[in-house]
Amino acid sequence: TRAESMYDIVTKIYDRGETLIGTEIPNFFVLKDFARKSGELKRRYILHTIFDFIALRPDPKRPGHATLVIYDFKTGPAKTRPKLNKDVQVLTYALFANEKWVGQQFPSPYLAGEKNYTIDDVSVEFIYSNKLQPTDINRWSLDGVRRKIIGTLNRIHAAEQKLFDLAPVKKPTAAQKAKAAKAKAAKAKAKAKGKTKAAPAKDAPEAR
Repeated sequence: TRAESMYDIVTKIYDRGETLIGTEIPNFFVLKDFARKSGELKRRYILHTIFDFIALRPDPKRPGHATLVIYDFKTGPAKTRPKLNKDVQVLTYALFANEKWVGQQFPSPYLAGEKNYTIDDVSVEFIYSNKLQPTDINRWSLDGVRRKIIGTLNRIHAAEQKLFDLAPVKKPTAAQKAKAAKAKAAKAKAKAKGKTKAAPAKDAPEAR
C-alpha cells in the first residue's frame, strides 16, 4: 500500500544514519522588511508553518555538524526535480529553515536533547508513494521567494489598513523637517516685510 511504501522510505532514511527528529513540527518564523535605500526596518511578519517530518543528516567529515532535512509527504504523482526546484512550497520551507537554523545549534532530541548539532545546510525532500525526490536550492532562489512572500504580505497589510481605516501617519524625515522649517521661516520673514511696507506714515505736526 501507499502507507507501507512511505514507511519503507522512512526506514531507509533511518538506516542510512539520519537522526529522526519528529513529525508535524510546528515553528514560528520572523521575516523582516527593510527599506531599499535607507535599510531602515519597516515592519516584521511572524509566520507559522508545520513541517511533516524533519531529520538531521550528520556530516561524517565534521563531527557535531549536520544538514537539516525537511521531508514532505505527497500522495499525488511525483514531480521532477527541476519543477520542485521552482516550487513555492519548497522554496518557502528552505527559506524559513535557513533563516531559523543555519549556523545555529540544534538540540537532539528536538528542544530537549543534550547533544547539539551545528546546522550547516538545509535540504527539502519529498516522499512519494514509491520514491524519494530531493531538491536543489540556491541562495538566488531563496532571495527571490523571500521578496515574493514579503511583497504578498505587504499587499495584504495595505489592504487591511485601508479596509479598517488604519493607514499609519507617515513621520517626516529629518530632511523633510528641515525643509518645512526653512519654508516656515521664509514665510514668516516675507510676512513681516510686508507689514513693514504697508505701515502708514505718521502725520507731520501742524505749523502754528
